[in-house]
Amino acid sequence: MSNSVFITIFHPSAFNNRLTIAKNLINEKFNVCLLILETCVNNTQISYLKKNKIKFHLIENSDRFLNFYLKKLKKEHGVLNYLLIFIFKIYSLINKNILYLPVRFCEIFLSYKKLYGLLDKGDQIITSNLFWRVENILLIKISKIKKINLICVPHDLFTKDEEHHHLNLNKNFLSFFYKYLFKKKWLYKALIPSSLVDVISLSMIRGKIKYPWFPNNDAKVILTDSKGHSNYLISQGGNKNLIKEIGSFDVKKKKKKDDKYILIFLPPNQNPESTKNFEFENYEDMINFIIREVKKYKIRSKFLLHPRSLYLRDIIKNKFRNIELHCSKYMNYLPNAKICISWHSSTITKMLWLNKPVLYYDPWFYKLKFPKDNICFKTYKKEEFSKKLNLLLKKQFIIKKKDRNKREKLWRPFSFFPKKLLKKQLINNL
Repeated sequence: MSNSVFITIFHPSAFNNRLTIAKNLINEKFNVCLLILETCVNNTQISYLKKNKIKFHLIENSDRFLNFYLKKLKKEHGVLNYLLIFIFKIYSLINKNILYLPVRFCEIFLSYKKLYGLLDKGDQIITSNLFWRVENILLIKISKIKKINLICVPHDLFTKDEEHHHLNLNKNFLSFFYKYLFKKKWLYKALIPSSLVDVISLSMIRGKIKYPWFPNNDAKVILTDSKGHSNYLISQGGNKNLIKEIGSFDVKKKKKKDDKYILIFLPPNQNPESTKNFEFENYEDMINFIIREVKKYKIRSKFLLHPRSLYLRDIIKNKFRNIELHCSKYMNYLPNAKICISWHSSTITKMLWLNKPVLYYDPWFYKLKFPKDNICFKTYKKEEFSKKLNLLLKKQFIIKKKDRNKREKLWRPFSFFPKKLLKKQLINNL
């Protein structure tokens, strides 16, 4: 087992899940190294990794200005925050223009060279969903060249519609033309991230993508936590022959339920200022609205802050003095929740397993698909959110035993902390 197992952390919410997988594999004597986008971790997390002697490589985001923007956004407030967002809007228009191609290609190529130098033949990569992030596409290309096994262990819900949302943000003629080709499924061999410039740049870099519409299918195997999750991936285009259920690394065991409070998963900052239908002045305005609406009912409520939004913790606590605001693992709170409010998140799968009514709030109008269930309620507009929250709190949910058992069977994790199953999968791939 001299070869390395690389585990990617390309999203802030993935840190705890991927760290758990890493620790389990280290205990099984695997040579583990984390590949981390530097905008996805904070100094406390980096200190923890160093203290516990867990090997890691920090990777700079391929978009160098975005890398700078995301790091600064966490630190700046007030006028400087608005100035930063204004500059980013201008940059967003420039970097989607075809004239930006030489610069963008150089940025992506530098990231490619860095990743290429880190990985060797015989290594294995454990990553999450492989959609539309440039770094994911580079890993696929490198894995094809060096014959490295990619093992996909999703920590979030993939949807092919998400790509259409990103494409819809592009306003220029070339992007419109490209989107038309994209929807006609004519240009798939180039793969499709958010802009034409990225597509052309990635196409110029060595390495082929076999399944550009659903890049998870380029993995050696896709390991899910439950039958329901597998069915959902298949509905989005996943190859059922690649999908295997092994269990959840987020849940130790099913805890005793005791309905005590409303649990609100506050959405992360999705740069909403660039979203056409967004109804708020800015991200903080949206967070304030959600908290105010929930607190109107004077029912005990707990709010969970997304890892990407930890910089707001002190601001929220100062504004809402008596708020129960938490930043730790969501499974510490989910079993005792009466009702959940969430956005497009993999946490919905655990809510369904525990038979929790869910109010799904999508303020960005992504209109993404997620598992259909009669205890899930969608809302997009501010006015709708207030009305549906009121209805949800007044409604008496009597879930039939038959429906409860069916839901639990579908979404129950195949096993809890399945390190032996993961170890077996890794050894089989050697």
